[in-house]
Amino acid sequence: MTGRRQLPDQLRIASALGLSRPNKGEFVSVRLARRYPGDDDAPFVEIADGQWRIATPEDPVETAPYVPEQRTLLTVSKAGPRAAPTR
Repeated sequence: MTGRRQLPDQLRIASALGLSRPNKGEFVSVRLARRYPGDDDAPFVEIADGQWRIATPEDPVETAPYVPEQRTLLTVSKAGPRAAPTR
């Protein structure tokens, strides 16, 4: 592990989805939707039980994924960012 400071999951998820990272004391909110095969090439992250992307107005409302306290590692693939648990 390098000397780089680990970011909380919420900040890394925001960055991976192309959202601005909030400063201390600030919040960023966005509705998420599950990503399914055939969805466009929008950035996405893997959180808990699936792949999630920023919702569009046409997406149905659904329960958001739980973001565990465990740190995750986000990596970027051709289709977009992915989250994988650290060891």
